[in-house]
Order: sequence, then C-alpha cells, then structure tokens
Amino acid sequence: MKAPKPLLLLPLLFFACSLSAQVQWYQNQDGSNGSYNPTMATQVLPLSNSSFAACYYWSTNNDQITWKISKTNGSGTEVKTLMLTGTNAQVDIRAGHQKSMYVLMRDFPVGVNPVYTVYKLDTSLVIRKQYRLNLPADFSVLNLNVFEVDYFDNIYLAGSGQYPDGPGYLPASFLVKTNKNLDWRWNRFDSTQTAYTGLHVNAFGIITLVADFYSFFPDVHVSRISGDGRLIGTKTITTDPGRSSLASVQDDDGYVYLYGGRIDANGSAGMYLYKISSITGHTAYRKNYFTGSDIQVNDLKYDHEGNFFSLVTLYNDLGQQSRVSRIRTSSGRLEWNRVYLFNRDSCNLTRLVLGSNDRFYAVGEQRNVLSFARAFALRLRSSGQGDGDFPAPDSVGYYRNHSLCDGVIDRQNRLIAIGNTYDMDSFTYQSTYYRSFAVKYGDRNNGNCGRGEITNDAGETSEAVPGEETDEALTQKSAGNELPVSPALVFYPNPATDLVTLSNLDPDIYDHLTIYNMQGASLLKQSVNGSSVKVDVRKLPAGVYLLSLSSTQTAKSSTMKFVVRR
Repeated sequence: MKAPKPLLLLPLLFFACSLSAQVQWYQNQDGSNGSYNPTMATQVLPLSNSSFAACYYWSTNNDQITWKISKTNGSGTEVKTLMLTGTNAQVDIRAGHQKSMYVLMRDFPVGVNPVYTVYKLDTSLVIRKQYRLNLPADFSVLNLNVFEVDYFDNIYLAGSGQYPDGPGYLPASFLVKTNKNLDWRWNRFDSTQTAYTGLHVNAFGIITLVADFYSFFPDVHVSRISGDGRLIGTKTITTDPGRSSLASVQDDDGYVYLYGGRIDANGSAGMYLYKISSITGHTAYRKNYFTGSDIQVNDLKYDHEGNFFSLVTLYNDLGQQSRVSRIRTSSGRLEWNRVYLFNRDSCNLTRLVLGSNDRFYAVGEQRNVLSFARAFALRLRSSGQGDGDFPAPDSVGYYRNHSLCDGVIDRQNRLIAIGNTYDMDSFTYQSTYYRSFAVKYGDRNNGNCGRGEITNDAGETSEAVPGEETDEALTQKSAGNELPVSPALVFYPNPATDLVTLSNLDPDIYDHLTIYNMQGASLLKQSVNGSSVKVDVRKLPAGVYLLSLSSTQTAKSSTMKFVVRR
C-alpha cells in the first residue's frame, strides 16, 4: 500500500480536528477482524425514545452467514446484541408499535426449500416468539417479497411459488397474516404467479397489495383485501411501458402512491408518481418529474404533513446531480428542487431521513476523486433551505471510501446514521477490508460544502416560484473557474432487484465485467463497450455479490460489493 503523500497530512489533520466539534460519538462495527471478509450495515430503526437498533451483515464462513442486530443507547454504548446465522441467509428488521421488533430471516439450505422464520424480539433483543412460514406441504415458495408490520403489529408475508401439477407445476401467489404474537390468522392463495412489491394497511384494516410481474408488465395490479383475508377487488393500473422500477408508499388518508424511474419514447428519463385510492382503486392523478438522460430514484418519504420528499440521482447536460425535492401529496405539485451538481458539490446522496420537525437529512457520500470518499449528510428545512453539512470522522484516510446508508433522528432532532467503509489497494485499485460504523452528529456544521441551490425543474408543470434559478443559470455558474472533480464510477441501485447500471466507465480501461458470489464462484460475465452498461441480475437469488471490472489488455481492475433483494 502506498503511504499518504506528506503534503496531505496537514489538511487531513485539520479536517479531523474540524469534525470533532460536531460528532458526538463514533461506533466501529467490524466483524471481519481486518480480513477481506466484509461487514456491511443494512438497516437502522428507532427502538425507543433513547435507543436504536441496527442490522449488520456481520461475517461469512463458507456458506454460513452471520447477521448482527445491535441495540445502542443515546450515548453510543452498544448495550445488547443478537446474532443469527444461516445458510446464505438474509435478514430484514421491522419496528413494532408496542415495544417490540420483528426480524425476518431467509435461510437457503443447500438441496432443500428455503426456510423463512419471523422472530419477535423485546427491547432487550430477547427472542420472545418465532413463526416459521408453513404453507401446504406440496407448495414450494420461490420468493418472499413482502414483510410488513401494521399499526397493531400484525405481520404480513407475501410472495410467489408453485404447486405440483402432474408432470409440471402450477404457479400461485400467497399472503399470510399473523397477529402480534406471531399466531397464524389466515392465508390466501391466488392462482396466478406474480411478484408482490408492496403491502399497505389503512386505518380501517383494509389491505392494499401491489403486484408487478413480467406477464402483465407494464401494468400493475392493485388488490384490496379485507382484514379477514377476503378479496374486495383488483384494479389494473396502466403504467408507462418505459418504467424501470416500482415502489409504493401510503399516506395518512389511505391513498397509495406508486413511483419509480421511467424512460419515454424519446429516450428521456424521469420519475413518475401515481396516486391511487385505497377505497375505490381509481387513479387520482399521474405525474412525471425531472428530465434527463438517465435517473435513479433513491428515496421518497412521507412527512405526515401532506408532503413527499424525494431524492433522485439525475443525469443530464449538467452531468450527474442529486436532487432533493418536495411534492404536495394532494395535487402532486412539485414545490421545490434543491440541486447538487456532482462536478461542483461532489455529493452522491442515496437516502432521506425525516424527523418530527421541519428539518430532515439527505445522507450518502461526498467524493474527492476516485480514491477518497467521505461519509456525508446534508440537513435541510422543509422549505428547501440548506441547514448544515455533516461529514463523518472516519473519512480521514487516503484511498478510503466511506458512505452513509441509513439513519434515524433522536429526540433532540440530531442524526444517528449507519454506514460502510472500505479501503482500496493503491496499486490494483481493488477494494480491501470492509467494515461498518454508526455515528451521532451534533448541531454544528462544517461550512457549506454542499452548495446545492433551489431551482425550477423544466420538465414539470408546477408554477414557477419567484427567485428560483433555472438549469441554464446553474450551467453558467458551473462553467466558472472551479475545476470539476474527476468523475467517479457510478453504480446503482444498491440493493438491486432486476437491473444494475454502471456509469462513467472508460472502455479503454475496462472491457468486461464479472459477478461473483461471496464464495468466489463466477456467476455472470458481460462485455463493456461504452461509458454505461446495464446488467440483468433477475436470475440471481437474494444475497451479497461482488462485481469486478477488468481488462484483457491491462492489469487494471475494480471491485464493488452489492446486494440483491427479493
């Protein structure tokens, strides 16, 4: 490994000192013990008014994967842990509403059907009860797509599978409900195979189930089901044939919103939003936002005040940019954008964290050329005004990439975030030594690193707001004397379900890619012929994978880790 250049030490030391005032505590999470065996942070949830729970992909031993669930108090002390181990296992956590937490473990033993187990934990992370998904003996579960908890802590599991049917198989889909103590209540089956992407329960106990499948793409099926499992009705929502993703969220009035990325017939990308009544199933409105050559819809959060806050990564004539926006749920009106140009602000933001007041955070990383990225958060007001920048302390290191992936806000409206770090070998540019962390920020900021500005979006029909700046104005500002940062490889989405995209590739450096599982087996190879490439990962089971870029002409290579969720 090359040592940092001497001239860099003084700026890095100053940077470390400037951070100490705003970081209240930093917690290292490392199950790899310095080896290549990765540790990865995945989820964080508020557990009580003074503690939070985080989930970490902890360690791997052949095909045995250990997950760690950690409880930490407000002062940064880890007070309880729970370890779960399974074969190629995946773990999801959900917060209950009655001092409990629920954990779904997907276990994939070799040669037998997958095992799906839900655990009920108390606030001390003690397992109080467990439920193993047990459908009729001749039914094989292929995918468990939905794991949700409603306001009364009823649990819902939904997915697809098949029955034996003579020499072949008969596809089907299922939905299972348990109560808060994981006692089975009912299950229902549909005779057609599908892929459930979302489940929502309104104040009257009516379930809205969103289904997406290749056999009826681009349409979406939205079903309404009573609290006792009876089908009320199904509506077919005709969506854009160019849509590239689908997610859903429900507001306090019971309306369900479908959203994701899309590409129109002219090749322009954008974000779509459909408002669906959970009572009638009718579409209240459909909107398209933003215009660019490509888009990644990273997050959309509801604030219980009639607003959505969206976060997208957009690519257009200005280059890569992160856009934070506010949308009124009642009308779909885009009220403001805050744009962070990558060649000026270096921000790559991936998740929104909302609290109970008018401040919220956008978290991700701020990159400084290919060999250095620091974990980074921006605080904003609901009006769109910037309210502070928060880098993380462990970012101080040459050839280190460091990013935030999720967070919660405590009672003092301070951000507690989790993230991941990996070091790079300066000769091969390959990733080494993965580890995770949690960090709590104070109230001070570090100047105005993310200088994103409010701007009107030319592709949306909302009224212009006086004083807003256009994309043309931002173009002129970015064309000044500031030197742009060298573009970094862009990889999204992560986690992925169907397609992953790599951008900013140099085909003279990399001419092919390979995907490996965590045991080192090669699963997929693909040529690289341009600056952007899409990879179909729909045939990969849920798990953690490595994508390696390399060249047949040179010794250059680059490796990145990503997750496939089902």
